[in-house]
Parts: sequence; C-alpha cells; structure tokens
Amino acid sequence: PPLPRSGEQKGTQPKILPAPYAIAEIPYAEGLSVSVHDVTNRTFYRLSRERINRALSDMKAAPGENHYAVPQSSSDPLPFAPSSDGYFDILFVSSHYTDRTKFFADADSMGNFLLTVAPYSDLKSKIRIQRLFTTENLNCGYDTFITRLITCDEMKVFQVASSTPYDTIVVVENNNKYGGSGGLIAVSYRDVSQWAREVVVHEMGHSVGDLADEYEYGYNWGNTSDHGYANCSFSPCKWQGTPDTGCYKGCSYNNLYRPTFNSCLMRTLTPDNGFKFDNVDREVMRNIISSYLIEIPPTPTPTKPVLPPTSTPTLTPSPTPQPIKKPTPTPTTYKFKMKWPFKIITPTPFPTISFIRPTPIKLRGR
Repeated sequence: PPLPRSGEQKGTQPKILPAPYAIAEIPYAEGLSVSVHDVTNRTFYRLSRERINRALSDMKAAPGENHYAVPQSSSDPLPFAPSSDGYFDILFVSSHYTDRTKFFADADSMGNFLLTVAPYSDLKSKIRIQRLFTTENLNCGYDTFITRLITCDEMKVFQVASSTPYDTIVVVENNNKYGGSGGLIAVSYRDVSQWAREVVVHEMGHSVGDLADEYEYGYNWGNTSDHGYANCSFSPCKWQGTPDTGCYKGCSYNNLYRPTFNSCLMRTLTPDNGFKFDNVDREVMRNIISSYLIEIPPTPTPTKPVLPPTSTPTLTPSPTPQPIKKPTPTPTTYKFKMKWPFKIITPTPFPTISFIRPTPIKLRGR
C-alpha cells in the first residue's frame, strides 16, 4: 500500500537480493514463451514454454518451502474457482488471530467500510461478505526489504478457504504494524483505528481489478510496449475522453501516466475530494465485479417420473353400449372440374401442384 499521506513521495529503486529469489506467475497459453531481462548483463533472452516447465519440474525446494508448477493445460484446475450464483462473495480470512471475536470485529469494520466506496456501494445488494476464522498457519509475514509489504502462502490460503464459497479473498494479519499487498489475494494489517480499512480497499484494487499502483516506484518502465494495466499508460493516455481525467506523469513507473493528479485511492490513502477510485479505475472495478453477478443456472439432473401407487381397481357394471356415430370425414383430396382451366377447391394457401403431360391430350394431375 502507499505510505499514508505520502502525496507525491517517490518509491525506492529495486534492491539486489543477497541470494536468488523469484516468484513467477505464468498464465497458460499455447506456444507460451517468456522474455527475460538480465539486468546484470543488460541483455534480453527468451525462454520457451518447454524450458520453463522443465526448470519447474527440476526445481528443488528449500527445506520447509514449497514450489508450484504452472498448469500444464487450460483444462487443469486452478487453486480457486469463482462461484456462479449471481453474487460477488468476499471472504475475510484470519491470520495469527487467537480471538475469534476480535477477528470478526476487524473484518466487519473492513467490510462495512468497503461497501461505502463505489462501485461496491452501488452493487452492495449483490455483494456478500463472509468471515473465516482459522488457526492454520498461512505463512503470512512482513518482507525484509520492503517493510510495509505483507505476503502469505497463497496456495495455503486457497486450501484453507476451499470449503467456503468465495470470489475473492482478503487475509487479515493480526498485527498493528502498517502494511499489506495485493495479487491473487489481498492482504492487510488489522488496525482499523488507523489505515487498515483503506488498505483493504486499495489492495482489492489489485486483487479484484488488476489495477496498478498510481504512485511512483522511482524508476522507468523498461519496455516500449504497454504493460497491460488499465490505469497506467504511455502518452497519449488510452482513457482520453473519460470525464474528469487527464494524463499525469507517474504511474508505478516514472515514465507512465495516470488518470488524475491526486484523486484516486490507488495513488494515496488520502485522495483529494474524498477516499474513492477515479472514473477510469471505478469503471474497471465495476465491470469486473458485474461479471460475477450473472447467475449461471446449474445443469438440471434428469429425474425419473414418479408413478402413482398401483391399486386394485373397483369393478363397476359396464354401461349399455350405444351406437357409435361415425363423423363425416373431412375431404383431404383435391377436387377438380375436368374442364380447362382447372379450378382448385381447397383452403388457402394453395399447395404446389406438378403436372406431368406426356402428350398434349393426356393429362396427369398431382
């Protein structure tokens, strides 16, 4: 999350880690390859999908750690599956709490605040907030280098939450030290008397809307192509024409642009004119949340017809047989007056009639 009341304050340069450490999230795609920028040798090179999978399968985890390979095909199950019941389900999960009541109070405060911010406030009749108290260790903790960054073992979180319906997850770390993160899940510290509620909304901008930070990290985006986030752009900005927006330099990277100067919670926890998303970010969030609100009916299970119980019929005397009147048949054939030209006596529309006339004298009609 951005530092509280940071305004235009810059971020920090990337840090050189003392030992190899990397997390790669690689979505499945046919013919996937990945470009790698070697900052030490100032070179780019490309890894094929086969080489990536081979590296993952050969990788040995450090003691007490895990590693996860990317799905091998688009049909492989993901660690989470959004529900399709027409509601957007937000699940708050506890980390390092021992007091259930304390966690419920913190989660309720965060959830109630979330529903005051558009587009959540506009869609709150279709949003359900649930709480999951657990004593499982989710391996949540503060980063050594970026001290306000809190991360968790996401796969462990998904496993713990698998028995509860959800569309997105917020983990609340039982710690009053400021921090959070957003990725596949949102993570926040717990102090709702300070900035925890605002941090939750900011981090869900990442985890739900896939929005980028709008404050600067202190260095440039090192590519000429758009980096794919809806709220950061090269100039001219891709949201041109959206009301109450402009093109302000600095959006995660120093050489990208953001929609407003200081009026979005993706930039600061104290935006101008109140805590809110700007028009670009809000519409991105609205469209994504709305995609969960389309109810998908379940496939009906075929059922056998229920037959009435058999019973012995009661015998009644047969009635005196009555003569059966045969109804006058309705003509179904076409009548012709054998005089040229033919007149067809039939209801409209007229049928198509084919004539076969081998000789000028003999006429066959059908």
